Amino acid sequence: MTTEEKLQKFEETCLDEAKDKAGRVLADYRRGLETTLAKHQEDAARRADLRVAKESEQIDREVRKETAEHEIEARRKISHVQEELKDMLFTELRNRLADFMSTKDYIDYLDDCVRKCMAFAGGEPVRIYFDPSDTDKIQRISLQNSADIIVSRYSFGGGMRAVIPSKNILIDHSFDTMVEEIRGKYHIEGGVS
Repeated sequence: MTTEEKLQKFEETCLDEAKDKAGRVLADYRRGLETTLAKHQEDAARRADLRVAKESEQIDREVRKETAEHEIEARRKISHVQEELKDMLFTELRNRLADFMSTKDYIDYLDDCVRKCMAFAGGEPVRIYFDPSDTDKIQRISLQNSADIIVSRYSFGGGMRAVIPSKNILIDHSFDTMVEEIRGKYHIEGGVS
């Protein structure tokens, strides 16, 4: 073999070896890039998932907050309407009580209350109070029950009140008290729950 052939053979061998080495380096570099790309894609996907989850959570919070605000407003409106209805109902009740107070049944009611009060006192002194609007009924009921009936200084909406001082007892059959007790316990059902 000639020197030229030897050089050619050497050059080919070097080129083949360089190509093989370059191919291996390139393959290693490609694998490294592919690994880096895969890690980057996983990281980007994870960050995107976290961002979607975070934004979804934020949207859920905003929706819950808005829903709660609407619910509070609805409850407030319902409560307001319920109070208006309750006011109307108890105004009607007071009107009917006023009508009742102009009947004979009211006189019978007062008479019955005084009789029961006297019986409860068991002979002890009793101070019986009538509403100022019932002044005209005092003489009749007082005579029927042998009771000392006093006109109250302030109105209590009809009915009667009595005090048994020796027993430290107040008997309250006033319409204002009865209506307020009923009103305090009365609740209109319905609305947002």
